[in-house]
Amino acid sequence: MKINKSERTRVVSEMAAYMREHGDNCTRETLLLQFSQNEVDTFSGPARAEANSLSQRAA
Repeated sequence: MKINKSERTRVVSEMAAYMREHGDNCTRETLLLQFSQNEVDTFSGPARAEANSLSQRAA
């Protein structure tokens, strides 16, 4: 499946925001409530890195 850069950026940003909103309770299963399995498999790593980076900047 080919994903364009703007779609990747959008999904990663949305997932990072969702992770920050749900904090420590944001598990893979929680992500699957909002995102498809393919999106979670593909973007959860970059989204978690972005969420952590945003949290560190906010502190």
